[in-house]
Amino acid sequence: MSNQAGRGPALPARPVLSVSVGLWQDRSAAEVVRTAQAADALGYGEIWIGEMAAFDAFALGAVVAERTTRAALTIGPLAGSSTAPTSSLSCPTSPR
Repeated sequence: MSNQAGRGPALPARPVLSVSVGLWQDRSAAEVVRTAQAADALGYGEIWIGEMAAFDAFALGAVVAERTTRAALTIGPLAGSSTAPTSSLSCPTSPR
């Protein structure tokens, strides 16, 4: 599908508005969920959940996904150091 001039992809009928939420140190997880629910009810098309300090964006995203019905959910951006598969593993030393 192309735009009216025949160049490039067609533009969406209307823009999609997004809301970015995250668990800041001075906010509770419940407040983040309420904000996401309000954004969903108001018709925002997407909710972004970014990762902060020592908080699991995937766990919070699961709760938001359970309690919203319309908005698309995006998890990110993520801090690479806290989401690397080996970040929580310890490497035991072998006895000599």
